[in-house]
Amino acid sequence: MTTRWSIQARIWSAFLAALILGLPFGAMAVWQMLDSSRDLSILSERALPEAKIALEFERHILNARVHLIYYMTIQKQGAMEKAWGRLAMAEKELRQLRAVVKANGDPADDTKVEGLARDYARYMACLRPMLDKVEAGRNKDQEFSQDLDRWASIGAQMVQDAGEFSRANLDSAQTWTFDTQSLVNRVIRRTTVGIGLSFLLGFAICFVTLRHVNRALREIAGNLASGAAQVTQASSQLAASAQSLSEGAVSTIDSLQATSTSCHAIGAMIETNTGNAQSAYQIVEQTDQTCTLAGASINRMMQVMNELRAASEKSSRIIRVIDEIAFQTNILSLNAAVEAARAGESGLGFAVVANEVRSLAQRCAGAASEISGLIGDSVQQSNASQQEAAHVSTAMGSLVSSIARIKPLVDQVSHGGQEQTKAIQHATGSLGEIERVSHTNGAAAEESAAAAEQLAAQARTLQEMAVGLNRLVEGGSAGRGD
Repeated sequence: MTTRWSIQARIWSAFLAALILGLPFGAMAVWQMLDSSRDLSILSERALPEAKIALEFERHILNARVHLIYYMTIQKQGAMEKAWGRLAMAEKELRQLRAVVKANGDPADDTKVEGLARDYARYMACLRPMLDKVEAGRNKDQEFSQDLDRWASIGAQMVQDAGEFSRANLDSAQTWTFDTQSLVNRVIRRTTVGIGLSFLLGFAICFVTLRHVNRALREIAGNLASGAAQVTQASSQLAASAQSLSEGAVSTIDSLQATSTSCHAIGAMIETNTGNAQSAYQIVEQTDQTCTLAGASINRMMQVMNELRAASEKSSRIIRVIDEIAFQTNILSLNAAVEAARAGESGLGFAVVANEVRSLAQRCAGAASEISGLIGDSVQQSNASQQEAAHVSTAMGSLVSSIARIKPLVDQVSHGGQEQTKAIQHATGSLGEIERVSHTNGAAAEESAAAAEQLAAQARTLQEMAVGLNRLVEGGSAGRGD
């Protein structure tokens, strides 16, 4: 079946085969880049906001506990108003956290937040009777101490639950970040391997196709050379009998020489034009297809990288906010420790709480700094990939310049066509002269008949070979109509 294909069809088939081999790798790379973009979107829209709100809730509860302890122990002026303000902000953050978790639709997070809400309700229910006892001056007896311990235990549990919730979301964010980075690295490796394999397979297919075409052309060229040798031998016999012709034979020889020169010129021009035309056609077609596919792939890659960089920058901003919150919490814990020291023995328990708050703030700051560094590395890698894509785009511009350089070849083909026309006109004039001189060679016609028959047979053989060559070039059943 493939033996009837034209040269153009074979080259196109080889190019399309290489293209089909490369498309799955490109599609896989784009799909995985989009998947990593979705993971970063989930990270920035779900895990980090939940962690931020939980940290805010924890901070307000801790500050409220500080002011409430001030009020319950030494009835510090203004402590109660600050405590109620912090509790109001904590309740606001709790409502916002419940709304965000319900919107995300995670049953496990929803259960944790509902438990946190129940702890807050118990905390407030235990707080109000204690405040009444403080106002009544009954904050020195054993019962009040027991209520204070129970209230502190509920508060500590609530702060611990909020901290665990925020740390769980930060751990999820870190896991997603690592997974996304690993996915991007795999995409780069697989794309590189896929492009290399596609190039090697395409080169192998083109090599086999061109080798098959060259083999067929060599066989036909050999047959034509053999036929030409036989025609040359018959022409020698015809030349021997032509020596007996009159002065008109001399004119015939001169005309034949002129015709031969013109035919050689035409043959050289046709060969040059054919080579230029084939070179121009292959370069234009292959370069155009390559530029189109590569341009589309680069545009998709640039778009995906821009989305990755935007998501990473958004994540960095949120991490900075978390770091600032941790820093503020640390400052507050230091202030609380100072106040506890001033309070003496009555502030020893509060100093322990302040130290725990400071330790928690330092751990939060360390985690935020580590996550910020990871996200920064991801942004740098994304920028490096974008620069490489820009370099590839520049290379595509060089290919376009190559297409522009093909135009001189096309101009040479046009000029060669004009020269062929002139040579053919000259050959026509020479043939007319031959025809006129041939009328004087009637006496030698009988002697040349035998040689003419041999030449006719060889001419038919050459014609059949020419039809075979034309069929190889044009494909199908070209030339059968003769």
